[in-house]
Amino acid sequence: MSIYTRLRTVAEANPEKPAVIADDTSLTYAQLIDGIERCARGMTELDCGSGDAIAVALPSGLDFIHTVFAAFAQNCILVPLNPGFREAELRRYLDSVKPRLVFLSPELECSTEFAGSAAVVRCADLARAVESAGVTRRPVDGDSPAIQMFTSGSTGESKRVTRTQNQLLMEFDALSASIALSPRDRILAAVPLFHAYGFGNALMAALLSGGQLYLSTTEFNPRKVASALAELQITMFPGVPFMFKMLSETRFSRPPSFASLRLTMSAGAPLPEAVAQRFQERFSIPISQQYGCTEVGTIAVNTQSPVAKPTSVGLPIPGCQLEVRDESGRVVPAGELGEVWVKSRTMATCYDSAADATSKSFRDGFFCAGDQGYVDDQGLLFVTGRKNLVINVGGFKVDPSEVEQVLRKHPSVQDVVVLGVTHPQYGEQLKAAVVPNPQALCSADDLRAFAEGQLVDYKVPTLIEFIREIPTSPVGKILRKYLAESH
Repeated sequence: MSIYTRLRTVAEANPEKPAVIADDTSLTYAQLIDGIERCARGMTELDCGSGDAIAVALPSGLDFIHTVFAAFAQNCILVPLNPGFREAELRRYLDSVKPRLVFLSPELECSTEFAGSAAVVRCADLARAVESAGVTRRPVDGDSPAIQMFTSGSTGESKRVTRTQNQLLMEFDALSASIALSPRDRILAAVPLFHAYGFGNALMAALLSGGQLYLSTTEFNPRKVASALAELQITMFPGVPFMFKMLSETRFSRPPSFASLRLTMSAGAPLPEAVAQRFQERFSIPISQQYGCTEVGTIAVNTQSPVAKPTSVGLPIPGCQLEVRDESGRVVPAGELGEVWVKSRTMATCYDSAADATSKSFRDGFFCAGDQGYVDDQGLLFVTGRKNLVINVGGFKVDPSEVEQVLRKHPSVQDVVVLGVTHPQYGEQLKAAVVPNPQALCSADDLRAFAEGQLVDYKVPTLIEFIREIPTSPVGKILRKYLAESH
């Protein structure tokens, strides 16, 4: 069964049930299907056929949803892209995928020539030009390419990953079994839908289960989101750490009740234990960490013990096998640190047009996630950091998170990221990119002196740069490559 066939089956069972609510617009499942088929008909009239790539740089909204499922219905290859990209950034991705159609946000200021031979559609409203809702159905091969996404490129160049409709459906089924998705669920999507996390844990999770998807279409506002969670009786909220931090720190004239929430998930970056505890104290709701990546989709989720073990990302979802291995590839015992390896029916098998990266990351039927972590005696996974973030200073290994924890204790430090930059003598040296607290001033020498009192010499940053903000991806992952470039 294809993704669109699965959605139609859900819609035929609940035609008048609200499916998507965005701002002041609400679509029933029947109306959603009608919009998707009109969009699919428009794609056909633009001569987009089976196997053609369709790039979609649209914000989370009805146009995005129509275009996504129309691409699946037509057996095309969906390429969701960040609508916030500038023209030069978009050009790089489009050169890689060579799409037949490019859907662009109306707000994106760029020429249409940059897309090469692709037809540029300013928004998905091409469906309005189609008089009939009918569409010629194309056979869908569940094992043919269905979606191409790009990794975040937090430490280097982004890599393209291809997955099939069958793999996306298997991910949904496994996730559904893990978190008990049902038609009664009301999911609020404040995370971007073009990202793998929002795509799988909000868009697919809500609509393929027959639930309701509520879209937060503006920049994250903790007061508005808190109001929506309470008033709309949201049952599931996938968020990222900074969202939960803002919610837990915001002052409300009347504390909101999140009594309807049965599952609150955090992903995209490690959830600080202090944030999890503060959120739990304020709202009596635990945050369950979720672990996944572009290459695999959802890998694990902590629905077992988010209060007792808030730093765990939980157990693997059904059909997903986890192992922690040392540098020689040997599986290590429980409690011992190593690299996380994943084997799943939902995962890609390579990086497109990147043989060297594929040989390093896809081995023995597993995907080497590049994350360091360990499994406890209950089988729960704890992710402690990125393997490739360990810094080698003259032969001494430095975990940047340890240095960051020390520097954050200084009253003048609002936030900090520690990374390694090339040094001609020592190989690498430590650099700290610091966001200073506006109410407390200090110098680089002050911070070094503070660190020297708590860390061995080689763990004290040689370089300290003060910056206005830390660059992050749409789901809060730190983009260290830009911090390295600023040196």
